[in-house]
Amino acid sequence: MKKTALLFYIICFLHVSFAGEGKLTLDNCINIALEENKLYLAAKIDKDLADLNLKKAVAVALPEISAKSSYTNNGLLPETEFQGMKVTIGQKKIYSNSLSISQPLFNRRTFILFKGAKITVKSEQNKLSEEKNLLVFNVTEAFYGLLRAKKIVSLQKSAIDLMKEHLKNAEALFKNGIVIETDVLGAEMELAKAEKNLLTASQNEILAAENLNLVLGRDPGYPLEIEEELKEINYTDEGLDFYQNETKSKRPALKKIKEDLLLAEENVSLARAGYWPTFSIKGNYNWSDDKFVPGNDSWNIGLTADISLFNGGFTRIETREAGYKLEQVKNQLWQNEQSVLLETKQAYMKLEETRQLVGVNKKIENIAEKNFEIIRKSYMAGLVPNTTVLEAYTALLEARTNKVSSDYDYRIAVARLEKAVGISLID
Repeated sequence: MKKTALLFYIICFLHVSFAGEGKLTLDNCINIALEENKLYLAAKIDKDLADLNLKKAVAVALPEISAKSSYTNNGLLPETEFQGMKVTIGQKKIYSNSLSISQPLFNRRTFILFKGAKITVKSEQNKLSEEKNLLVFNVTEAFYGLLRAKKIVSLQKSAIDLMKEHLKNAEALFKNGIVIETDVLGAEMELAKAEKNLLTASQNEILAAENLNLVLGRDPGYPLEIEEELKEINYTDEGLDFYQNETKSKRPALKKIKEDLLLAEENVSLARAGYWPTFSIKGNYNWSDDKFVPGNDSWNIGLTADISLFNGGFTRIETREAGYKLEQVKNQLWQNEQSVLLETKQAYMKLEETRQLVGVNKKIENIAEKNFEIIRKSYMAGLVPNTTVLEAYTALLEARTNKVSSDYDYRIAVARLEKAVGISLID
């Protein structure tokens, strides 16, 4: 009885958990991905590590204070005789304490490492922003991909209904001797194709849902329901030059490589810092006695200067190595900038193409629907052959499919241009 009750509570809990999430909009999916996508969470950790590295660079420049204390109990001390008296050599109990402080006064490497750590923080922040842009686009593409798959399933079901109706009409005409049996067979064959297409579309819907779950950072089989927000995309075309200029200044990937260039320049200075001297001040305070609070104390303070006179050419080699890496980053910056600008151009051209296709495919769909209705009525009147009906049916299904695809391709194209530029384009 207890096990049955426990199972009942578990089922109720799971039902409430899944039902509580409800149908997800695109914004819901983006927020979930930002919280659960593992690659994005890993990028956030890189940013956190950069922050910690900056704190480490600060810590190196701060004074270092250390304390040391020891206690020794000499169980058996040596004895000697002096003027007829036994004298114990040493102390039975010894308390020893010391306090040291060291403060770097000048270390060029420390200063450069601090600057490099600050640049790295900015670089990782831009990297995180780029990961976010990519994740938002991937979620958008997967979300609309699933909506498209659902619409295609719905279209295939409608196509089956149309063909069933046509098959019914063909069978009636065949019984009345108006058409021959091949009309019925042709309609049956087309119906079988439609049922096969529905099976393929249903499988594609399952795969599209699993793909969206993966992008969200969830198990592919996680229960998922989405809904489309019925709102227009008010996109204003500003022209390719505008978007490419925005890309140069706003795209996080380019900002990151520029920060990496600054870091490479600092690394050259860091390598040359091996030629510079370092200065530090150190102080010590020591006390020891046979009591915990001693009476014997001493202190010292000193200034230390350290400079490498010869290290086998290591500093020179490090400087050349850093110079080579600087050239690498310069080449990468140019190449990446050109690639990103090309990406923006391709995204812009794709958006223009899909925007025009939305209107064109809408017209074609309207024409195909009217054409199919006219031909179907004409067939019932014996004015056109069955092949003409099947051709009009195929054209109608293709027109509807293309219309659905272009609608979602347009929304995805807007998101792709936003990702390429690095800013929101929708009013």
